[in-house]
Amino acid sequence: MPLGYRAIVRLDEAEDAVVVAESQLSTWFREKKQRGNLTAADWDGEGEHELGMNAQLTVVHDQDRQDSSRRRLYRFRELNDLGAVDKETGKRTVVMIRDPDTMLRRP
Repeated sequence: MPLGYRAIVRLDEAEDAVVVAESQLSTWFREKKQRGNLTAADWDGEGEHELGMNAQLTVVHDQDRQDSSRRRLYRFRELNDLGAVDKETGKRTVVMIRDPDTMLRRP
């Protein structure tokens, strides 16, 4: 089974990984909605969010950690008309971690 696309990104100290990733997801969902692939492009908070007849976003927040990090998981799943995972868009998972202890320190 082939591995999916993976990316690890380190942002500037002033950028928040959670904010950046949510903004990118929101933009992608709005584009999909404009093309007619989704009926909704917005979500609010944790839980299961229906973005279309065959499109679901699962959001998990983990932000009250002892190390002061914030973590979020977003899993977007689209099914085709037969109820199977769509081969083009299929399943996308985004995990963001904002960990103040690993941020670059400036002298």
